[in-house]
Amino acid sequence: MFSSFKSGILYTVLASFFFVIIACTHDADQYKIQGIDVSHYQKIIDWKTVAKQEKIHFAFIKATESVDYQDSIFQKNWEGAKDAGLIRGAYHFFRPNVSVEWQIKNFTQQVQLEKGDLPPVLDVEDFKNVTKEALIERVRLWLIFIEDHYKVRPIIYASMKHYEDYLQLAFPEYPVWIARYNQIEPPKNMDWIFWQYSDQRTMKGIRGKVDKNVFAGTLSELKALCLD
Repeated sequence: MFSSFKSGILYTVLASFFFVIIACTHDADQYKIQGIDVSHYQKIIDWKTVAKQEKIHFAFIKATESVDYQDSIFQKNWEGAKDAGLIRGAYHFFRPNVSVEWQIKNFTQQVQLEKGDLPPVLDVEDFKNVTKEALIERVRLWLIFIEDHYKVRPIIYASMKHYEDYLQLAFPEYPVWIARYNQIEPPKNMDWIFWQYSDQRTMKGIRGKVDKNVFAGTLSELKALCLD
């Protein structure tokens, strides 16, 4: 009897596990507009091959980090994504404990946006050695100056937990790109427009793993988000 009981428990656990995986896959797969985000970690990308794959419409590309780091193949990726016909966007990895002004300068010197490009993204995932108040103040400064420079409201990227704990109440007016892996999609009350649902996918044209994302609207709505 005890063996049967254990078998029943094991079956229930496994069934629940596979249900979560299936539900998670369904949640991401139900979105017709999907894309990737990349940096030098993906090395040289065959953008033409990437763009030929079903549902892949956009790519976010790392441009800069902190005050003086530029991604070594940003320009190659930036031009490659455009030439392949993908909607492209650039992001900056934010370091809250160094000069915001120099981080702004670093990004704007590297990224020249054109008509049809997505708004700039501020990647906020470094929360070490900074108070919540200081973080919010510095993030706000970056967002304000970048919006003034490019004449478009930037997008905030963060994990779901960090967005809830630090940023949601402070920046309700900004579009949001939420990272949440291996779970059901982020709650709708976050008003997210992009969801990074995996960092472990593979695809033709890219060596190794790549992050996958979905857009919460239609292709026409994605294009409407881009610069005029």
